[in-house]
This record gives sequence, structure tokens and C-alpha cells, in this order.
Amino acid sequence: LGKAWLQTLQSGLIHVSRPREFNDPFDCMGTCHGDFGEIAKGQFKSKKILKELLFLRNVLSEKVRVLSFVDANIFDNKTEMLLWSHYADNGNGVRITFEFENEREFSQVPTKARHVSYCDSIPSLDLDRYEKDQHIFNRFLDECVWTKGTSWAYEHEIRLVVMTQELKPMSERPDHMCVEFIPKCVQEIVFGPRVSISDMRDFLDAVADEYGDSAVIGRANCSDKIFRYDYIWDPRRADKRV
Repeated sequence: LGKAWLQTLQSGLIHVSRPREFNDPFDCMGTCHGDFGEIAKGQFKSKKILKELLFLRNVLSEKVRVLSFVDANIFDNKTEMLLWSHYADNGNGVRITFEFENEREFSQVPTKARHVSYCDSIPSLDLDRYEKDQHIFNRFLDECVWTKGTSWAYEHEIRLVVMTQELKPMSERPDHMCVEFIPKCVQEIVFGPRVSISDMRDFLDAVADEYGDSAVIGRANCSDKIFRYDYIWDPRRADKRV
């Protein structure tokens, strides 16, 4: 059980990713169509270069970082089974539940948050329209960052996007750029199914010092009857489960 999650909770800083770092090569990718006019040439030199920038996700990576959440309001057992296997260090880590109504409740720095749209078509910049209105380029980039393929729909993802100039480095790892969150948003801290009870107890005091009055603490436990997770909640805070 690593300590990155504990550093996140103690510092109030959470790591955000460059779009080009996503494991899905289609994530945040875009393309373009139409005639490559004079304005586009002045900005991107050639249609081939523009397509390559969009394909490699370099344009977005220079501008923004992305933090991904699962919408807990529509979280189901199928999603839970997959996410514990794919994330939180394959069940050896921690799941943190945040609760906020809007971006201002999550962070004091400017951010945007919304549900991901799932579809089969990659967002495409209309170059003919771009010649008449360059503002559509930013709207196109927004579409890229909040669009994913339908095969990912089970994740029920909400994305929070922050501009690079709003980020802070994590003191323990200066290469990790982070967005600062408001601690009262933390509602649950759940240890993964592969975290031993003894390892969990080693961290309980540290977690309780930071969030003992506000967050519910527990551990995911594999059911021995059906394919699902049950939860063991810290007895000291069991009455605070929501």
C-alpha cells in the first residue's frame, strides 16, 4: 500500500493528468475535415501537422490537465467490479469519494466539470467554419476532452478540467502537477480489497487526524457468495456512513 493517496489527503493536492498520458489512445483525440485555408495554414502550417497534433493530443496537453471521477449517483455493481480491478493499484490502493455540487465547491481555482459524452465518432474540426470563426477551435477542444468512445460508458465518468497555469507541484514529487481541492469535499476513504486489515489499521490514525470528523473510512471486501463487494466500516465511525 503506497502513500501517494495519504500525501494527497494531507496536502489537499491531487494529481491531474496530461491528455496524452491517458492509456486509451483515443481519449481526448480529435481530427479535422474540410479545406485547409489561409488562416489554418498560418496557425498550423499544414493539414498533416494539425492532424498529427490532434492525434497525439499535444494541443490539449499544452493547455489543460484532467481529473476523472466516477459519478457515485449512478455507480453500479458492474462498474464497481471493473474499477477496483483497473484502478486504485488493482485493489491495493484507496478509493476517495468527493461530494460537491459544482466546481467552486471542489476547488478555489477556476475549473470546469461535466459528464463525459460517449459516442462512436471522433470529434472533428470543421476547417471551413474555422476560416470564418477561430473561436470554434476552443469549442472543438472542449468537445475532444469531454468525449469518449461508447466502450467506456460503464465508467459513468465526470471530468474536471483545469488550465495548466492553475496547477501546483506536489512537494514530495515536484514532477506531479496538481489541483488544490477543498478538504471538506472528502466524504469516504475506502481501502481496496487487497489491502490487509493490518495495513489498513496502520493508516487509520493518520487518516483520522486529517478527516476523522468528516469522512467515513472502510475497506472493500470480496463476497464469498456472489460476485460483488461488501464493505467493512471502521467501527469508530460506522454511524456516519452515508
